[in-house]
Amino acid sequence: MINFKLKIKTLIITFLLAAILLVACEADKVIPTTVSIKPEISTTQVTKPTADLSSSLGEFTTPSQYRFEKLPQLYLTVDPVIPPFYSKLYTFSPEIIFDHLSTQKTSLVSDDYQFLERDPNLTWSSDYEKAIFVNMEGVHLFNPDSNQFDILYSDSFVHLPIFWDSDNLQIIYTVDNGSAFSGDVYLLNSETKDGKRFEFPENMMPAILGWIDEQTILLFLNESGLKPDSQKMELINRRLYTMNVKDGILTEVSLSGDWLHTEEWRLSPDGKNLFYRTYPNAPDSYEEKRANLLDLQTNSVEILDLPEGDFKWLPNSQGFLLIDDGFDNPANIIWYMNWIPMQAFNFEEGSAISSLLITPDSDGAVVFLTNSFGYQFGSEQPYGYKAFFITNDGGQDNFLIPGLNSEDWKVVFTSWGK
Repeated sequence: MINFKLKIKTLIITFLLAAILLVACEADKVIPTTVSIKPEISTTQVTKPTADLSSSLGEFTTPSQYRFEKLPQLYLTVDPVIPPFYSKLYTFSPEIIFDHLSTQKTSLVSDDYQFLERDPNLTWSSDYEKAIFVNMEGVHLFNPDSNQFDILYSDSFVHLPIFWDSDNLQIIYTVDNGSAFSGDVYLLNSETKDGKRFEFPENMMPAILGWIDEQTILLFLNESGLKPDSQKMELINRRLYTMNVKDGILTEVSLSGDWLHTEEWRLSPDGKNLFYRTYPNAPDSYEEKRANLLDLQTNSVEILDLPEGDFKWLPNSQGFLLIDDGFDNPANIIWYMNWIPMQAFNFEEGSAISSLLITPDSDGAVVFLTNSFGYQFGSEQPYGYKAFFITNDGGQDNFLIPGLNSEDWKVVFTSWGK
């Protein structure tokens, strides 16, 4: 009788241990429960630009203090304004901006429009030795010395953007996982092609914002589901996390309010600050947007008194641009350093910014415009290009791309590279 009771007790313990192990295994497939980090809120007055900072593009002044020989090569993707709309990828030396020499040439990288079929992209490592290109086939490594694209990954559909780590060895991005409204995070070694997949639950789509440090990324988890009295899957929740890429551990960064009613998230290049805009009265009203800055080191949020505009960090993280691309209003750029406006650039009405690229030293920018309205070859689409180089001290000059007629091409993407 005693032996029978011992056997029963042993079976019960064995069953409980098995159940605990099963739960532990399932826990690997869901978001880990972590302690939320709640930022402190404060308000900061940001200096607004004054009228005497403003200059109009066209009143050219030479940016004489700038040395173009220290810049990398300029890569750009262009689209023709007439059918068939086959994109081409070119590169040239930025020295032509001042030289204006007829001997300068533009080198064709690729005119394979089927290969360049997806949204234009070319993500360079910080040393500009190699780049990643993504199309419908997968992830490709671009070698600027040979102009070759070698496939690195093709298992799942890849979502842009892609981010290099500080060692210029690994890249990280989001991939589909076969379930609707879902995705996983994928870490890939660009040399060995070894990959590591971080799985997320069904109806959870990660959106990577960038690297915070050598082993930590910042990402949103967007949750989809059915709202009450609705049969349509919609975005119902958004949470901000840091993730350690060595073990996949997530730590939630909570917010007073919610991340669902935020937009325009921009992680600084040094990974220390996240800029975003929010609707203070959402979901009851979306009339007012507010600029915010989250300090990821102190977990504090500053409410910024900042004008409207697309926010773009300078590479040194010490300043930013506020940009109106000009498709709805006259295009303009306000250049800030340490939250103080240094220069404002106004563009002629009817021109819109199709691509803007800040120099690696944060002192200048290449701006490409296109005609924002009007008819060209029976089309109402923007057409043609104008190219400018501007500096934070107000210097400016225009230039042409060698071999490309300014009426026949539109610049849709730019990047610095080798």
